[in-house]
Amino acid sequence: MLNAPLSYGTKFAVASDISWAWTEFDGKTVGCRYWSRRAVQAHAFDPKTKLIHEHVVPKSIVIRMLFELKSPTNAEVFDLLDRFLVAVVVTPEEDRFLARKHRSTMPSEFFDSNSDGFQDIWLRYRLTQIEVIEHATGREAYK
Repeated sequence: MLNAPLSYGTKFAVASDISWAWTEFDGKTVGCRYWSRRAVQAHAFDPKTKLIHEHVVPKSIVIRMLFELKSPTNAEVFDLLDRFLVAVVVTPEEDRFLARKHRSTMPSEFFDSNSDGFQDIWLRYRLTQIEVIEHATGREAYK
């Protein structure tokens, strides 16, 4: 798709749709691999409570990273999507908290190859101290 003779707008639309489909493949909430601890607690208390499917690395950043690939192979595209298109189920409060500084951006450390936070998908969650676990196992997603 990235190497196809399509307009930027068409490529962007396809990449945006792929971003949603990739992270919702197993489910938007139930079935999503990662949940915040608060989302797990809220869902246990009331299974009908409103929860948010949140992209760990904002879609706009992943799409930009896709477009920055030079003559990408299918394997390079897959690897990038598989590494950076990850979702977490969070509470509305956590979603608002994340959005205060980084609604559609990542902290500067994410882009700095000299930083410990370079390309750390969990960087926004570390900085906001939102605990994330694998929903099926209860294991911490990051330390």
